[in-house]
Amino acid sequence: MKTQIKSLIAIVFVAAFASAAFAQVTNKINYQAVARNGAGNELPTQAISVRLSILDGPGGSVLYSEYHNTTTNLFGLFTLQIGGGILVSGNYNSINWGNGNQYLKTELDPTGTNTSYTVMGESQLLSVPYALYALAGAGGATGPTGPTGATGATGISGTNGATGATGATGVTGSTGATGATGATGVAGVTGPTGATGATGAANITGTTNYIVKFTGVNTGGNSRIVDDGTHIGIGVTVPVEIIQMGLTGVGDRVMIEQTNGGGAASLYYKTSATANDYLVVEKNASLASGTIAGISLGNLSRVGPTINAGPLMLHVMSNNPMYFTTNNTERMRILADGRIIINETAAQAFATTASLEVDGSSANLTAIRGTADSTGNAVAIHGYTPAGSPSFRGTIQAEYNGSGSGPALYGFQLAGSGPAIFGVKNNSTDNSAAVFGQNLGNPAQNNYGVWGTSVDGSGGSFGGYFNSTAADGNGLRAEANSGTLPYAIWAQTTAPGPDSRAGFFQGDVEIIGNLSKSSGSFKIDHPLDPANKYLIHSFVESPDMMNVYNGNIVTDANGEAVVSLPSYFQAENMDFKYQLTCIGQFAQAMVLKKVENNQFTIKTDKPNVEISWQVTGVRNDLYAQKHRLVPELEKTGIAKGKYIHPELYGFGDEMAGDKRSQQAKFRKQQPVIPAPLSIPAGK
Repeated sequence: MKTQIKSLIAIVFVAAFASAAFAQVTNKINYQAVARNGAGNELPTQAISVRLSILDGPGGSVLYSEYHNTTTNLFGLFTLQIGGGILVSGNYNSINWGNGNQYLKTELDPTGTNTSYTVMGESQLLSVPYALYALAGAGGATGPTGPTGATGATGISGTNGATGATGATGVTGSTGATGATGATGVAGVTGPTGATGATGAANITGTTNYIVKFTGVNTGGNSRIVDDGTHIGIGVTVPVEIIQMGLTGVGDRVMIEQTNGGGAASLYYKTSATANDYLVVEKNASLASGTIAGISLGNLSRVGPTINAGPLMLHVMSNNPMYFTTNNTERMRILADGRIIINETAAQAFATTASLEVDGSSANLTAIRGTADSTGNAVAIHGYTPAGSPSFRGTIQAEYNGSGSGPALYGFQLAGSGPAIFGVKNNSTDNSAAVFGQNLGNPAQNNYGVWGTSVDGSGGSFGGYFNSTAADGNGLRAEANSGTLPYAIWAQTTAPGPDSRAGFFQGDVEIIGNLSKSSGSFKIDHPLDPANKYLIHSFVESPDMMNVYNGNIVTDANGEAVVSLPSYFQAENMDFKYQLTCIGQFAQAMVLKKVENNQFTIKTDKPNVEISWQVTGVRNDLYAQKHRLVPELEKTGIAKGKYIHPELYGFGDEMAGDKRSQQAKFRKQQPVIPAPLSIPAGK
């Protein structure tokens, strides 16, 4: 069939037809059309999307629908196969071509993105597609269904047996009588109260509420203990606590000393009504193990401040934290599980396994700060993981969970020539690194394992510097082994000017593999004006791996000359081509003998003719045999429909056929570099 479909967006399909080739076993329908614009001009090499639908009659329901992404040729022509596209709905093989009322609905998306279609029109499918119905073959008529047989009768149910009689209930026995209560005996007579003796003479003097002490063998007086019935004071005249002790000088203490030779000194402070809930300060020269108020101490080591060479312990005998405050403000808390938190009221959720946790504040910018001495030998902060530990988290771990641009680990150098952060690997373990960076963020974003930048300086300023002094060392090794477009190194510059470069190499560069480029040249100081000009020449390029050999030679008295080529010439090359040019006179020249044993012979019709010769060959070494260049190559994947140089066609990076199309924002977004901290001296 032929159709002419006009678009509402000034795109036209013409010369559309369909055919079915029943000489082969296929059920697809050929469809061909030419895409034109509103002016009637063809749209050459245009990426388009076409959606084709089989309808059940004009404007009827969709029996089957598919779409094709294709590109027109130089004349705007494209060819499709109905039944071979990308399925949208329906089942192509189940279409009933026998009713003869199918219509083809055509839709076009000129952007080629399969997102914005315009209906081109509908046309009836005529005789050719219905040959598909005949191809399937029509079967004979189905005979009538036979009658269903009668259902047999249900059998008779048997009768239920009779229920037996219930037996009689037994007789309950009578309750026995309660015995009589015995009589209560008579109470005895109370005797008379004896007379009160005379009051003895007082031989002590004192003050109300003071506990009496012996001031002599037969005399008493005030002690230092006061008991007003509510409060007891020791060394205090008016106590306000249940028990209040007053210390009069430095070194005064309350001591409970063992007299059995243990030499213990203890202070117990009851903190609540809970059993064994004490604040205990213990000093015991022999306290390596034992108990305090029934609580096992385990095997204690003697460390810390000592009194008389014994260990000093501060012990909370409960599951409650221990608090340390100044000026009625909590400063430090020791939790029941041994963790210590400073300047916080509760351990953070992400650091539940931290033994020590310190919180910085606006007044104290640095949470933990270590200061080494001025000799340069001391270490301010040292983290150590014991030998043989399988820890993966490392000796020191920095973690940032904020919403700003702060780094997890910040090195800030104020003076000296050393680095702000320095990593040293000093063991024989293979495949390990002194510094390792890994980014586990969103794979759709610009994420960097290591980011280096330099915001000041001139030609000697580097975002990263890599150096190796080993015998076989490498200053930098980059490796990519997965991904859609794995680049080991991606260098890109957006700086303007003719001297802007994505990379600069000083010294020889060796590449194992193919070097693909948009153009190539050499650039040297101009021989005639080296201080002010460059001389630039393009490379000689060809679609095959061509090698060029040339030179000059003079034929002998017989008009012959033998040109000797390098000893490797025939081992390296094949498919030889020859060029001969006579110099200084008109003469005829020819190749008398082609290359054999790495030489060929020239013949001229005159003697003593100078010949400029050139021989080309195509590389034939093993690498070239395995890696032949393909001059014309179809674009696939992300490169399909896009360009190496989109700017030359009026597009931006989103139309680049490489990573630029996926990460065009790379040029617009730069990671936020935090401002250096201003740390006052002595902080």
